[in-house]
Amino acid sequence: MTKNRLTILTYLICLFFIAPLMAQEVATTIFDETKVGTYTLPSALIKAEGRKAIALPGDLRDEKFCKKLVDDAAKALGGLDILVNNAARQQANESILDISSEEFDWTMKTNIYALFWITKAALAYLKPGSSIIATTSVQATDPSADLFDYAQTKAANTSYVRSLAKQLGPKGIRVNGVAPGPIWTPSQVSITGKFKEIWVKNTIRKTRTTSRTCRHICLACR
Repeated sequence: MTKNRLTILTYLICLFFIAPLMAQEVATTIFDETKVGTYTLPSALIKAEGRKAIALPGDLRDEKFCKKLVDDAAKALGGLDILVNNAARQQANESILDISSEEFDWTMKTNIYALFWITKAALAYLKPGSSIIATTSVQATDPSADLFDYAQTKAANTSYVRSLAKQLGPKGIRVNGVAPGPIWTPSQVSITGKFKEIWVKNTIRKTRTTSRTCRHICLACR
């Protein structure tokens, strides 16, 4: 069971939609949350469910912050049982020529480096019976033409799960990946034209996918 377990959950925007579901499963959660527009912060949504949530905002592209996130979380919680590496950056571009070095670095640092830094720091606290979860994607094996940089990171995340599971499994720490499928969030400012129309037509499916993602993450933690 995931109830009464201490969790770090990294995220950008999609957790705004599933925070209440997470609250039903996890007793205490640390978020690296940042306020975006007028959206209600996930910590407030979780507290509304009668659970404890602590926000630690910061930049996951910064190695020092990633280590501090874990250390501060473990101190505030009194330990650590679950690490969910959910945060990722995805921006659609029709051509590789449209991606600047700065944007490419942003995606790589958020989607790959942050997992490496946070996981290394978390291993100082995780004990046998703990869990590490990463979000993967079909993009790892069937990449879209307009997600050139993002798809590469998801291939890396899949290998992260498979390799780390072999390392940590013998030590009693489970490592799993969850591939949620397409989820639109307010951060996807690059979605325009026919691509945006596809998202609009699939609103119900998106909502269900988001809910399933949360439940699959919780299942993988058990």
